Amino acid sequence: MTKPMGTFIENKQQENCPYCHEQSNYYGKAIVGSHDDAGLGLIHCDDGWHLAGWDYYQEASDNLVVACPMCGRDLRSDN
Repeated sequence: MTKPMGTFIENKQQENCPYCHEQSNYYGKAIVGSHDDAGLGLIHCDDGWHLAGWDYYQEASDNLVVACPMCGRDLRSDN
């Protein structure tokens, strides 16, 4: 079953994707690594979802993304 999200439709896989739904403190599940160590994942900010890489000390890169790289869900409707 699908449900409307703004003008976009999510399928069941996208609806339950842990990578592009906030798990805690604006972060989805880390795609690579973990949030405690070095990793790569999605962060939900005021202007949309960002793909961010981080190391032990700081965020290393930050890029706005429009679709989840794991399930393909359109993230533009989350703002």
